[in-house]
Formats: sequence, C-alpha cells, structure tokens
Amino acid sequence: MLVSFILVNYNTKDITYKAIKSIINKLNKEDYEIILVDNASTDGSKEFFEKLNSPNFKYIYNTKNLGFGKANNIGFKYSKGKYIYILNNDTLLNTKNITKIIENKFNKFPEVGILATKVLYPDGTLQPNVQSFSNLWTVTLRLLKVGQLVRNNKFALNLFRWFPIKPNFIKVYLENFDKEKKEGLIDWASGCSLIFRREVYEELGGFDENFFMYTEDEEICYRAKLKGYKILYTPDIVITHFEGKSSENSEINEFVIREKVKSEFYYFKKHFPEKLPVLKNIYFTISTLGYPFSKRLRIVHKTIRRLNV
Repeated sequence: MLVSFILVNYNTKDITYKAIKSIINKLNKEDYEIILVDNASTDGSKEFFEKLNSPNFKYIYNTKNLGFGKANNIGFKYSKGKYIYILNNDTLLNTKNITKIIENKFNKFPEVGILATKVLYPDGTLQPNVQSFSNLWTVTLRLLKVGQLVRNNKFALNLFRWFPIKPNFIKVYLENFDKEKKEGLIDWASGCSLIFRREVYEELGGFDENFFMYTEDEEICYRAKLKGYKILYTPDIVITHFEGKSSENSEINEFVIREKVKSEFYYFKKHFPEKLPVLKNIYFTISTLGYPFSKRLRIVHKTIRRLNV
C-alpha cells in the first residue's frame, strides 16, 4: 500500500462523502486506501458509511468524540500505507497522479518528513495555509484578527504593501495572504492537508492527544523540526478547503473559541513555558479592552480566567 488517506468525521456525512468521492475519482486505479474515523456522529453517518462499498475504504466508529488528533492516531493504527495523508473531511482533492507525485517528492528530498500542499478556497482563490512558528507577536496579531483584516480589506492590504518600513511579521502576513508560494521549505502548515512518511509519523507518536482540536498541526511540525526533519510545501498537489471564508459562524461558537485558546496555551506550556506569563498578559489585556465590544473576546476573557497557567 502506497498512500493511506485518513479523514475524521463528526456529524458531517454529506461533505465527508464528497471528500471521499473526490479521492476515489482522482486516484482511480492508483495504490491507496481511505480510512475514515468517525467521532461518534449521530447524523446517520454510521449507517451510511458502514454500507459504503469500496475495496479501498475502512470505516472506524468511535463511541465518543475523541478530538481531531486522537482520531487521526487511531486511523494510523489501521493504516498500511508507506505515506500517511492527513486530509480534512471538508476538502476536495483536485490533483491526479497524486501517489506518483508524493513518491517523487519524498525520493527527491530524503531530508523531508512532511509534505504540505496548496489549498484553495471554494472560489478558487489561494487559502493561506503556510505559517511561521508562533511567537508572541503572531499570537497578538491573531487575537486582534489582523490576518482577517489584511485578507478581506483591499485598502489595508495596499496600505501594508506600500508601507516604507515593514516589520518582519507584516511581511509574513503579506506573503500568506497576497502571494502564490513556490515550492520550498516551511515551518508548518495547516493540518487540513499534510502528508507524512510513515516512519516519521510513527517516530513522532502522531499528534499530541492533549490537543482536542486546533494547534496540533503546528505542534507536530515543530516536533518534526526538533528531530531534524524538513517540511516541504509543494503547489503540485492542490485541494479545495471549505473552511475559512465560510466559517463566520464559528466566530461566536463558544466551544471553538475556548478550544483555540486552550490549545495555544498548552502549546506554549509544552515548548515555551518561560513565555507563559507574557502570553497570559497579552490575552488578558486584549480581551479586557475588547470585552464590551466583542462576544469573541468576552469568551476569550472568561476562558483565560479559568485556565490553570
């Protein structure tokens, strides 16, 4: 078996089925398998996917929602592929001959342990999925939603572009939101589309299961770097991701906001514990100032007060 696709489903039967069909349609007779791990869906997914008739398809049903990372780790235990493709269930695979491309990339770059792919929004525009490792500056920018401002506001984008002196964190944001990336080494990329050498995923122990959702993709890339593996971005593999521009509802989803905050603090606690006091001050200050004006920041503020850090 050459490539094992692992997808995680939670009450999104229809969109998950579209993702699976896109893989089957693009790969045809290539050497692959699809492993779908279901986190206790109650929308009819279990009945539907248990009946899905495909020789390359495995379905695993968890009796409770175990989170993104742990579900992928369970899928890995059932996999046989030389390469492990972690793919979000709200995606469509757009590239043919993908197994050949993956094999060629890993053979050409023996130091590379993880491949990241090009990601598009549903309207065909570039979705920024490549990032530098988090620091206190980028945390502040994310909390203030500077990236969203740059991406959605042409005036702000032009203002930043023509600014005579650009701090490095502004340059990074401009590159992420306004520039087609060429193939090259990166820090980390979104877990919506990551491809691992099997032995690398195994050596890393997969995703850290202390993350329920969010930040586990950055963290596994960081651990891979610590072990000496390179991470390569390639635009030769392309997916469409139905998150991002259509995720406005998650802005006020209290559970999602809480998990994002908890995951970020756990990441810093694990790898940069000396920065935790400053991180907490940044979160506390911004959420306090924005408390009267933003439901999102009110949720952030309440989450910070409850965190044991």
